[in-house]
Amino acid sequence: MPSVWSKISEYWTWFLWGKTPYNQLSDRQKLEARRDLYFRLFIIGNLPLYATLYATFVLSMYPPTLLKEKVLDRMLPEGWKSFSGKFCFGLYACLHTITMGAASVYFVFPWYTFLFEFVYSFGSSFYTKN
Repeated sequence: MPSVWSKISEYWTWFLWGKTPYNQLSDRQKLEARRDLYFRLFIIGNLPLYATLYATFVLSMYPPTLLKEKVLDRMLPEGWKSFSGKFCFGLYACLHTITMGAASVYFVFPWYTFLFEFVYSFGSSFYTKN
């Protein structure tokens, strides 16, 4: 029975390159495989940014929606309904700016710093002689 790590390695290789091994591809297929690989690595490298955008959107959208549905629609007269929508959108924009800024400072920027520090240190190690 194959080990778990060999299966993970097999699936990871399949995810990166596809079902056919890279050395068995034609030149055109190798070009397409490299292009697909770069796109997949781009998506993987930017996952923290995508997760941050989604999470801050959800966190920023919840309070204005709750405020409009539970409080403003019940308390304000009918003529002020459009004002309450604009107010809630402004509240969402402020909250999104604050949460996105905080998430960028504490989550996204450290991730990119770690990632690029590793990539540049790996690339520069080819040129340095110790």
